[in-house]
Amino acid sequence: MVDFNASVIVNFLLIIDTDQVSISSLFIPVKFFSVLGVVSVSLQTGTPSGSGLPAYATGEYVKIKLGANANAVTAQAGSDALSMYWEAVDVFEYDSNANAAYLTYEVTESIREKLDEAFVAFSTGMDREAYADLEEKDIDEKLSLYGQALTYYAKAQLYAQMVLTQLNKLRPVI
Repeated sequence: MVDFNASVIVNFLLIIDTDQVSISSLFIPVKFFSVLGVVSVSLQTGTPSGSGLPAYATGEYVKIKLGANANAVTAQAGSDALSMYWEAVDVFEYDSNANAAYLTYEVTESIREKLDEAFVAFSTGMDREAYADLEEKDIDEKLSLYGQALTYYAKAQLYAQMVLTQLNKLRPVI
């Protein structure tokens, strides 16, 4: 059995293409990460270093701060997901209010769909996290629920970041 207070969460993210996303989470005993301590996997977009790779070729990354407590890790991931969601909404609303020429009907619908996906994923993550917080008897079930919550938070972050990337690509260079 995994010790609840001595585990970290590792997320694996695979982007098949812009329409299909596969994310899964698992808990690993902290002793395997004793050298790493607390690790933050940060968002990365733009042009990767090196030559031969076009801008955004590395895709979108999610931010998960690893730690020794599953509850704290999940709560932080949820906070990061909500922050990214509101950032994407704010940028989209700013451009919409400015009547940006590149916000055609098709582009606007695409962005709204991604924002909807992000919010649904965030809300589902909150649901799974709440059930995990309430689970007192079965530690495996608790960890599974935290893993599910993290998966949804990662998906919310991803869709919010996809909106920001799409808007950044469409904006004229000044």
